[in-house]
Amino acid sequence: MSIRRRGTEIAVLRAIGARPGQIRRMLLAEGMLLSVVACAVAIPLGMLLAPVVAVRFRDFGAVSVAFEVGYRPAPGLWTLAFTLAMALTANLISVRRALRIRPGDALGETPAQGRRLGMGRLLTGLALLAGAGALSAALLWEVIPPEAPSLTLLQVVTVCLAVAAVGLLAPWVVLVAGKLVRPGITHASRVGGYLAVASVVFNHRRYAGAVASLTLGVTLVGVVAGTQLFYNWRRASDAVRDLRADHVLRPAAGASALSEELRRRILAHDGTSAAVGIGSIPAAVSVEGRPLAPNPPPFSATMFTGDITQALDLSIRGRPPRDLGEGEIAIDDSLAARYGAGLGSRLRIRFPEWPRALPTR
Repeated sequence: MSIRRRGTEIAVLRAIGARPGQIRRMLLAEGMLLSVVACAVAIPLGMLLAPVVAVRFRDFGAVSVAFEVGYRPAPGLWTLAFTLAMALTANLISVRRALRIRPGDALGETPAQGRRLGMGRLLTGLALLAGAGALSAALLWEVIPPEAPSLTLLQVVTVCLAVAAVGLLAPWVVLVAGKLVRPGITHASRVGGYLAVASVVFNHRRYAGAVASLTLGVTLVGVVAGTQLFYNWRRASDAVRDLRADHVLRPAAGASALSEELRRRILAHDGTSAAVGIGSIPAAVSVEGRPLAPNPPPFSATMFTGDITQALDLSIRGRPPRDLGEGEIAIDDSLAARYGAGLGSRLRIRFPEWPRALPTR
């Protein structure tokens, strides 16, 4: 955006003898310097804010209560490299456009609106926007199963399609919005308002840069907030579908479960047919005596007391959970497939609270 605003000055430099290579090196060095300064400010600031964000994520239940923030040089170096690559790409594109302005136009102060907007760009932007809407609808209406391994990839693709569509359609948004507000602004201010709207409509390609940046920020914030709300809604929808209970009690933030004494008191209350206690604890699993992997995938064991089948609709193969004996557990199908376990497999489960392993069958 800065280079595009200085297009006339760049053309003047060319008119007085500056070569395109000199201008290109000057602007690329400027972009690299700004990127280094930005990373020097952002990385330490991110290190200060990361523990605060981690606490909020633990409170929301988005990460395990055992999650801790660590600091290593590799993420900072990757951030710097990625930022430099983005700045280099953006500078090359902007410099290429700036060098198209003829020096004669700058000396004669000839206003230039730029090339006409092509229909190909419009159609491409609309197609990308339609694709983002279709993927969003598929995710919202569960056309794609929640347990599908490609769910996260499809969400990233949806965001990328929406962002690209915003960038392609921004000039039309500025042009149409300027024409729509022209009557009202002109009526309120016949001279200043008319000239302001006329300038925006005439230079809609240039103003599209600012509009696209603002819209991109709003889009990203909306995607983050909408994704969190989507997961909350889906989680609540699954709970309503699977949970058979009149009341649900949840512990305060930071606590893993309610006390067993409270469950007994609820069960002893008149009119209570069943009370089930459910808690979650992080664990590590190995099958058939194989050693634990160096970086095992995250796994949570569900600890319950009472007859869980009276509270949850479970698809069970083998014996029901209430018939499990000492040293026996029930394992989820997806987890069993991940570890290659089946009915009768010997599992070794390690809980962080206990230093010893519990062999179970």
